[in-house]
Amino acid sequence: MKMGIRASKTLLYEKVVKELYKLIDEYQFKPGEKLPPERELVERWGISRNVLREAFHVLERRGIIVSSQGRGRFLRALPGKNSAENKYEVLSKKLERCSLLEAFELRQLLEPKVMELVIKNSTDSDIIEIEDKLLVMKKRFIQLNLTVGELDIHRLYTAKSGNLFLEQILEIVFEATLELMRNDFIEVFSAHDPHASIKDHGKIIEALKKRDIKDAQKQMFNHLQDTINMLSK
Repeated sequence: MKMGIRASKTLLYEKVVKELYKLIDEYQFKPGEKLPPERELVERWGISRNVLREAFHVLERRGIIVSSQGRGRFLRALPGKNSAENKYEVLSKKLERCSLLEAFELRQLLEPKVMELVIKNSTDSDIIEIEDKLLVMKKRFIQLNLTVGELDIHRLYTAKSGNLFLEQILEIVFEATLELMRNDFIEVFSAHDPHASIKDHGKIIEALKKRDIKDAQKQMFNHLQDTINMLSK
């Protein structure tokens, strides 16, 4: 089945992404199974390898497929417990939900450490900068009645930790989170209460101002747990 379109590379790889999602939702391959070789898909859709690889990269960033050097690409596996409890009927959404849940679980491991390092390495002016960011975020949340842009303050926390490698690792996770949100996952985040999120960050910043590591870590852990609970329903 050739796509039979003449379009820009961007439009074409996005169409390939949709075709890959269609194959996933039709159970053409199951979680944990190897995807068809590039050559087969290139011939089926009449596209270039570069376009196909760009589409694969999108799914890799979303955690939907996993590349293994020398073995090929695989559809990610679904933990049995999560796959049974998942509220989405469509397989691609189950996979995305699992990826998003894992991203928040990793953040819950790393971001409390960020709190410790912020307290150890930041100056008072750094804390004021974080507090100013919260005021900007609060204004946006109230205008939109959504928690859009909430990752900005998490990025600032991480930047003030003084640990470059931790910042780089978390940026990968933040980008994966945004990639999934952009792909129709906004309904999950629309369930967030903007006022509750502002309150959470207010508590985090108060703990930072007091240089209370344990409280700052606790507040961050609990803040992320709210989303984990939401995604686990």
